[in-house]
Amino acid sequence: MVIRANGHHARLPVAFPRATDPLQCVREPMDPDGSNMVTLKRLLELFGQASGLTTNFHKSTVIPIRCNGINLQSVLEGFPARRAAFPIKYLGLPLTNTRLCKMDFQFLVDKILAKLNSWNGRNLTVAGRLTLVKSVITPQTVYLLTAFKAPAGVLELIDLKRRQFLWSGIERPTGGKCKVNWFRSARPKALGGLGILNIVSFARALHLRWLWQAWARQDRPGPDGDGPCTETDKLFFAAATSIHVGDGKLASFWDTAWLRGLRPRDFAPHDRVWTGNRLARRGWPHSPVCVLCRLTQESGLHLFCECRFSKRIWAEVAHWAAVQHLEPSTWGHYDSVLQWWSSLSEAPIDSGLGLGA
Repeated sequence: MVIRANGHHARLPVAFPRATDPLQCVREPMDPDGSNMVTLKRLLELFGQASGLTTNFHKSTVIPIRCNGINLQSVLEGFPARRAAFPIKYLGLPLTNTRLCKMDFQFLVDKILAKLNSWNGRNLTVAGRLTLVKSVITPQTVYLLTAFKAPAGVLELIDLKRRQFLWSGIERPTGGKCKVNWFRSARPKALGGLGILNIVSFARALHLRWLWQAWARQDRPGPDGDGPCTETDKLFFAAATSIHVGDGKLASFWDTAWLRGLRPRDFAPHDRVWTGNRLARRGWPHSPVCVLCRLTQESGLHLFCECRFSKRIWAEVAHWAAVQHLEPSTWGHYDSVLQWWSSLSEAPIDSGLGLGA
């Protein structure tokens, strides 16, 4: 962004995600004389005059990232905001420049304990405590679990506090006080449970919603990448959904589970198919030659791109998709399945179709 401030032009890379978003990022090293920060201050003042959304610098925070060797005192002298360091909380969520650990989620446990301590659980009936667990305690976790993958220890501690309050009020629960085991309690009523959310399964469901929204609402801006979803979440989503490929603009050939609920990346490049050569190395029963062409020993590379039957299929795919580099006659010599797959994926294409789409 190039603006005119203080009588001179300055180039300032500042990110303004939304007009009402209080988080702004200066994305290049600060000048030693602090001119970038003075320009940013002037920019925010001009923005406030034009929009009416005035920045309160005394309530603002500057968080330096990788500023070792820089005199921050002089750099931030012209920007009247207090200085802080990670970790911080932003919009109620923990924010840090490293991986979140168990301690970063302690505020959620403390928040739940504050609620529990404000109630006299021993003077409430089990039905009353059950209502509070379902309508107050459990919803406290939804916002955080939607955005982050909480450590298993944090979820276990939250479950412990929910179980403790439900069966014994404020005392530590014992086997005699727990009328129903927690696994059964955290089932829907239709399945014989108490209707309490299984927090581990519910957290996974919240993460899968990121993947669902990526397909259902392409017009909605989302995070870079897959949000808090893990590889296991992606496999769950692939198993629970059915994808029909249309023009290929949304579906990724490599990462989308369009092949009967499987992603090509899960089996194609890793050479994990139990072919004849792998069985032979282990001394297990196997066919000495490829069962399709019966010309040479079966291997992953042979099965995918060297067998005459495979080449015939790839030729049909190349003709149907009008992608020339999928035609086997244009291929070279490859030493592994990964090398062959990478060569096809990285080939330049004009139509948007192909293994790298």
